[in-house]
Amino acid sequence: MLVVAAGDLPAGALLSAGDLRTVALAAAAVPPGSFSHPAQLPGRRLATPLREGSPLMQTSLVGTGLLTELRRVPLPFPCGLLILPSSR
Repeated sequence: MLVVAAGDLPAGALLSAGDLRTVALAAAAVPPGSFSHPAQLPGRRLATPLREGSPLMQTSLVGTGLLTELRRVPLPFPCGLLILPSSR
């Protein structure tokens, strides 16, 4: 079994049971990182848009690891400064 989108879903959508359906697939054809039980997914948020019939992958969901690499970077100029292509 493979969990797929029941319809087109935008990024940021909060999944409900009606957003998902399962399709029968040979075990050898199930992609790594996919889901086989839709009960695992209601309440989870999509990080990427999905087209109808697209498999739901672990990388499709917002998770704790999604933003772990963000860090504050100091800028060499005030943030309110507008830089135009013609600026020197």
